[in-house]
Amino acid sequence: MVEIEEPAWLTAKIDQRLARMTESLDVDINELTNFALLLLTEPPDDASPEEVARWEYTCDNCGTYCPEPVPFFTGHSIRFLGPTQVAITYGICGPCKELE
Repeated sequence: MVEIEEPAWLTAKIDQRLARMTESLDVDINELTNFALLLLTEPPDDASPEEVARWEYTCDNCGTYCPEPVPFFTGHSIRFLGPTQVAITYGICGPCKELE
């Protein structure tokens, strides 16, 4: 498997997301023992179905909406919180992918 170095913007956003999640947990992270899947960003809780559909194709880096046929790419990064493997998924537009 080929490992690709993460762009700085992605590393920073993942670190922020995990820090927010860890702060909100009411357990010792060393007691966690499963796999977790997180979205790098999430739509607001009160988002309409239309807003959620738009969010699903919005770049997690620059915020550009990428409706078809505009190129949109998804990926994931792996981190560990204690013994728990966390996969963080993200989506990016073509120009941001070129920055990788």
